[in-house]
Amino acid sequence: MEKRYFHKDGSILWINLTASLVMTDDGRPDYFIAAIENISTRKKLSQQLMHERNLARKYLDVAGVMIVALDFDGRITLINKRGLDILGYEENELLHKNWFDICLPTEVKEKVQAVFNRLMLGGLEIVNYYENPVVTRAGENRIVAFHNALLTDDQGNITGLISSGEDVTERKVAAEKLLKLSQAVEQSGEAVMITDVDGAIEYINNAFSLITGYSREEVIGRNPRILKSGEHGFAHYEAMWERLSSGKVWQGRVIDKRKDGTLYPAMVTISPLKNEDGVTTHYVGVQQSLKKYEDLERQFHQSQKMEAIGTLVGGIAHDFNNSLAGIISNLYLARRHCTDPKTIKRVENAEQLSFSAAAVIRQLLTFSRKGSVSMGLVSMASFLKEVVKLNRVSVPENIIINLDVLEEGLKIKGDVNQLQQVIMNLINNARDAVEHVANPEITISMHAKPAESDEQAAFPKLKNRELICIAVEDNGCGIRQADQEHIFEPFFTTKEQGKGTGLGLAMVFGAVKTHNGWIFSKPGKDGSGTVMKIYLPVDKSGGDLATSQLADDLIVEGKGETILLVDDNEMVLDVGREVLEGLNYQVISAKDGLEAVEIYGEKGAGIDMLLLDVVMPRLGGMEALKQIRQMNPDVKALFATGYNKAVATDSHEFKSERIISKPFAISELSQEIRNKLNS
Repeated sequence: MEKRYFHKDGSILWINLTASLVMTDDGRPDYFIAAIENISTRKKLSQQLMHERNLARKYLDVAGVMIVALDFDGRITLINKRGLDILGYEENELLHKNWFDICLPTEVKEKVQAVFNRLMLGGLEIVNYYENPVVTRAGENRIVAFHNALLTDDQGNITGLISSGEDVTERKVAAEKLLKLSQAVEQSGEAVMITDVDGAIEYINNAFSLITGYSREEVIGRNPRILKSGEHGFAHYEAMWERLSSGKVWQGRVIDKRKDGTLYPAMVTISPLKNEDGVTTHYVGVQQSLKKYEDLERQFHQSQKMEAIGTLVGGIAHDFNNSLAGIISNLYLARRHCTDPKTIKRVENAEQLSFSAAAVIRQLLTFSRKGSVSMGLVSMASFLKEVVKLNRVSVPENIIINLDVLEEGLKIKGDVNQLQQVIMNLINNARDAVEHVANPEITISMHAKPAESDEQAAFPKLKNRELICIAVEDNGCGIRQADQEHIFEPFFTTKEQGKGTGLGLAMVFGAVKTHNGWIFSKPGKDGSGTVMKIYLPVDKSGGDLATSQLADDLIVEGKGETILLVDDNEMVLDVGREVLEGLNYQVISAKDGLEAVEIYGEKGAGIDMLLLDVVMPRLGGMEALKQIRQMNPDVKALFATGYNKAVATDSHEFKSERIISKPFAISELSQEIRNKLNS
């Protein structure tokens, strides 16, 4: 046994006493044999070793990371308290157990153990740092970042591995969330800007650069005032900062300025960023460009305007054209009975004005998508020369008109009436623009040429296209920059009241688009005046050339045939009867389709042809013809309409029928009737 004694010098003396009892032959105690060993030194060393071991354990347990040691076979020889806390085990449950079997998820166990085995055999250089999943007693996977070192004996032989591991699971999750947040901000379509409390910019995302044109280097450290457009007054910014200073979010529409000086609308939301004490340390601004949305809104409003035009024109076209038809017929009759040359000239002028009014209605119908377009092959050089010649009379003599048309063989696919209206509108606008110029001049040119580089940039489809460029240039007052983006909008006009409807260029724009073309407005060569450039694709398909719908002046008289004239407009009916009778026809009239069917049932044998209005009350022209053909399948008919020529041909049954648009020239009517009767 160990006994503690005090030496005479006061020091502690540890004695290990071993005693044995010696017995007599008859079994009685005889004497003791005692062995006394001074173990003070050994005891001191043992206590010192125990102290150092306990101290080392405290060092290991106080560490904030897992510390684990494995022997050559991967068994756990040491693990500290933090390691036990992470894994959820007691020490006796892990010591001398295989680390890979207990503490690694199945999906990585084989791979990690293979690496460990190669390390123990010296076949692989140790990786000082790696992240690896471990599995807890509860079955939860945790990510641990390990720092490693090999253990060796006195001869340098590898005996095991010691690692310190930090649980980085929460950090990894937070880092992933932060990465997603960062990517979301960087890849967002909205501009994001963060400033300090004094307004100095500390961060912008990619969208900010795309929207404003400023790079990070150009704005970091600067104030958001670089975007100030001057469109907002002091009260606007005062209200903004009053709200932000009170710790509230501000939101509103602003007009900002890009780096290149152009302005753009944006919806801005500015939010204060506060620390744990609720003190504002930064501001974050999110800006969404509204240009596309407002462009769409403008397109929507323009579409509504066009719909309004279509509704308006569609509603009045039939009655208006019927009235024009009556006017033209009366003018024709008046001209026949007139002998005064001056009066005849005025009557002819009135006829031309009536046809021009009808052309405007047709153009409006086409512009509003409610009219028909008749495409054909058009020789542009001869067409343009003829149109300029016809419109020269509408331009005052003091205005010089230059015509520069060189390419004779260029053709396009187009509607000659629409194209004629386009050139006429552009010439009229140029005429008005040079009204107060000292030496007024208008130049109309046509060339085969590619689009300008800036035009190609605006419309990439212009690249590598064979195009005809028609330009109408004047040296007049020009177009203000602020008005440029609005000139093709319906009802927009800069002319004084009574001189412009705001529909001329809108109809030009619509017609050019119908022809798969593009139109640009630019200042003239010397910076004054305006040049309107139209690009139209060249057509090389070949075929017959289209002609204007205006008939020639030849009037073909009848041979006494009988025509059943059907129209719901009493004036048209009366004057139509007189015109047809003047053309040597017998006329029977009916005020609608129902009456026409009844009359044909009674007098069909003596009727050679029907001339029917398309749209009538009670029974329209198409339905009336359908019923009459049940009596006589071979009856000849000609349709007339004041609305839309496509109406009568919508039905397959009437695809082959001829139709003329009101108002029509008497010469055209006479030729159509004669052709029908001779067919």
